[in-house]
Amino acid sequence: MEIQPYFDSSHPGEYVELGYNWRLSNVLAALGLAQLKKIDKIIEMRRKNAQTLNEKLSSTKNVIIPKCPEGYFHVYQLCTIRVPSEF
Repeated sequence: MEIQPYFDSSHPGEYVELGYNWRLSNVLAALGLAQLKKIDKIIEMRRKNAQTLNEKLSSTKNVIIPKCPEGYFHVYQLCTIRVPSEF
């Protein structure tokens, strides 16, 4: 069985396969752990901000605000509104 080299070309920058490095640096890992310690507060702030936005936008004609299905808990990582294409 022949092992194919990672670089199968003599031209610089030509790769046989695209690869990813998913390892986290120590700094990013520490930042992530610090954020996890206050995740409930972050979600609470996002929900409060989204509630304010939704209240303000709900009276705007042709703007559809996000509604969370019953039994689910929205954390508002993104708060997307919809408007008709002709708007």
